[in-house]
Parts: sequence; C-alpha cells; structure tokens
Amino acid sequence: MKSIDKIFEEFIKRAKLESPCAKEEDIRAVAKKMYDIISNNPSGTPNDYMTEAMKPCIEKLEALRANNVTPGYNILLNVGNTEIGMYGGYMDDTYQRKMSQNTLFDVASMSKILTQVVISNLIESNCCGFTGFDTKIKDLCPDFKNIGDLTIKDAVSFSAHFQTPGYLSKCKSQEEAMETLFQVEASNIGKYEYTDFGMIIMKNVAEYATGKNFETLINDFITTKAELTNTYLTIPEGKRELVTGTPNWKEGEANDPNTIILGGFSGSAGCFITAKDWIKFAKAYMNGILIEDQILRGYAYTPGVFSTKPDKEGNSEYMNYRGLLMGNTFIPWLTADSSFVNPLFPNPSFLVQGSTRPVGLAFKDGAAALFFNPASISKKRAEELGTLRELNFTRGEKEISRLSIDPRTKIMPLKNIKEMLQLIAELRLMILFFNEYNKEYSKDSEEKKIEYIKKIA
Repeated sequence: MKSIDKIFEEFIKRAKLESPCAKEEDIRAVAKKMYDIISNNPSGTPNDYMTEAMKPCIEKLEALRANNVTPGYNILLNVGNTEIGMYGGYMDDTYQRKMSQNTLFDVASMSKILTQVVISNLIESNCCGFTGFDTKIKDLCPDFKNIGDLTIKDAVSFSAHFQTPGYLSKCKSQEEAMETLFQVEASNIGKYEYTDFGMIIMKNVAEYATGKNFETLINDFITTKAELTNTYLTIPEGKRELVTGTPNWKEGEANDPNTIILGGFSGSAGCFITAKDWIKFAKAYMNGILIEDQILRGYAYTPGVFSTKPDKEGNSEYMNYRGLLMGNTFIPWLTADSSFVNPLFPNPSFLVQGSTRPVGLAFKDGAAALFFNPASISKKRAEELGTLRELNFTRGEKEISRLSIDPRTKIMPLKNIKEMLQLIAELRLMILFFNEYNKEYSKDSEEKKIEYIKKIA
C-alpha cells in the first residue's frame, strides 16, 4: 500500500499535466490542505473530510448573505464519483421561502448555450435547411430582411454588431418588439462583440425553419438526451414557488428585459434550471452527448478571440481546449483581469454565466453550479440602489407590468464571483486528491459514490 506522501507526489504530477495553466506551487499548496485534513484525522470518514474541506466555501457564502449581497445560494460540485453541495438562505429578501435543492434559478445569459446546442444539433442532423455553420440566415428565415449575408456561425459565435431602430425593451407592445427585432441590421461581421442579438435571432430562425416552438426543440435535443427533470422555458404554475433570481417569480417570468418584452424564452435568456440539472447538462455536454466533438473543438470558438499562441514553455496543444467557447468563457492567460476560468481548472473546461449571477462550469472530470440570486430583492431596495427598471407594455389586449433588476455592480460585483470560483477550484482539487487517497485505502471506493449535500441555516 502506498504511503500518503507517495500518493501526494504522484497526484501533483498528474494535476500539473491536467491543469497546465496553473503553477505547480499553487497546485501543491491546495492539495496540501486536504493532505493535512486527512493526516490530522486518519480514522475519519469521507463526510468528515468533506465537512472540513467545505468550511472556507461556507464561510464565504454566509458572509455574502450576511452582507446582503445575495438572499441565498445553491452550490453543487461534481468531481468523478464525488458530489458535494451547499445551499442556504432564502429565495428572496422577504425571507419567507427557504432555499432548497429544487430551487429553479433564472440563469439569464447561461440560457445562450441551450440555443447554441439546439442550433448545432439542427446542423448535425441537416434539418430544415441547416446545412452547415456557413448557411445564411436569410436563406432560412425571410423575416430578417436587413441581415445581409450573416451566417449561422457569425450569429452563434458573437461575430457581428447588431443594430435595431430602437430598444426592444422600450417598445410599447410585444408585437412592436417583434417588428423591431425583424428590422435588425448586421455589420462588422467577423469581429467579436458580445451581444444578445445573435441568440435571439437564431431562436426565431430555428422556430420558423422547423415549424416547432423552441421548447420542443430543447426537449428533442437537450432535455431528453441529458435526462433533465427540472429545466424549464415556461414555468408550470405549480412550480412558481420554487423560482428565484427574478423579481417576477410570481408570474413565472425572467428578469431580462428583452426576454420579458418578447414574451418568454428569447434565445439569449429565459431558462430556469436547478443546480442538479446544470450538472447533468454540463456532463452530457462535455461527454459528447449533446454536441459533436468536432463542433466543441472547432466552431465553438469565437474567431479573433481564441488563440493558439504557445505559452512561455512552448506548450500549445492544451490551448486548443481552453478558448473562448462560443463567446461564453474567458481565456485566463490572455485576459487575466476578467478571467473566470480559474487556472486550477483542467483542460478542457469552460464556463458560462448570467447577469442574475449564476455561474456554470464544466470540465473533463465533472461540473459545478454556483447559483446566486441577488436579483431577488424588493422593489424598494432596487429603487434605492438605482438598479430597477419597470416595464409597462401590452401583450395582445392585456396590460403587462414587470420589473427588471441589474445586480452586477451595486449588489454583487464580479469580485464576489471570482472569489467563489477560486474556492471552488481549490475544493475540486482537494476532492481529487482525496479520491486518489481513497482508492488506495478503501476497497470499494471505485464503486461507491460519495454524496454530501449540506444545508446551511
């Protein structure tokens, strides 16, 4: 039987190969934390070790809640045969609805990846005119008359600038918003610009070309394949009490203003999902169940942003697995100040995030959901902070009033997210080391799944 010191040194070598963006001393320092936890309690159980390893995360989460950064949270981390979670607080700042494992989060722009997966599947199946990423939008849907030669690839990889005659969210009716959308013009094609419009366009194009609503397409290409059970574009009335991340939870509607005015899932926002379902989705994505490997490694990267430039040691191979995935992730060594994909995470890995402050990660040996709900605050507090927008418009003959809250600067700035990502990256590495230790010292470790979900007050 190997000693814990030998297991440790072998682990450091493998971890460095799997996370080439990380410094060896950083990997060693993090793994040493679990080494010490085990060494200080050699007769402990897996739950004992996980409880100790989770403490820094829980302390940070509760500090965020105590400082009114977020009413609640749901964190879930899957690493191989180990899954641990932390959830606590409330679904909004009335402090009536307790956070649960089944809470449905408005994940805002995380919804974009669902649209990208649907479009990729339509191309893979050569369905309804989707013959390839170079197919022109105007050949699929005549409604977009001013789109020029914009291709599917341009739209799904954030490679164009879009301009409409006015803001969609300022339209007086849903019908006016749709008319405004169809007048969108595209320019600077081939140049990266993060925007909602590419996914909004592709959602409408897919529905027109297939004759199916997007909920059906999501079910065909994602929900069924990934075995998702708590992912919704339209919230059933009986599930609305489980909704968070939006001030419009009683209506079962999202926080995003464009999604509100367009009447529901817009292609760029409007999905509601549990942390558990994100884990399922991310693992299915990374395992090639939802999207072809060649798409994941090829068209999934945004032109002009993804780089294959070797690092200082001349390594370039791994960089092909860590680019800017469909415009949704960040490249750590090129844009360190805005990097979300922590260097401790392995290659391949990717991250998506939403304005309501959910973050979803996927990597080759697991996935993580860091779901917060800072947009679930009262109208009064949002007004005081200057983060509130009120939308008043009509849907058909019905007068509609909804709220939209932007929590990104005055409620939950990026530094809070980065700090949590660092802790989750460290926790993942600690779990990996524990799993290696457990393989050596536990006969049934390969067959037994370790699951530890902790409810915080």
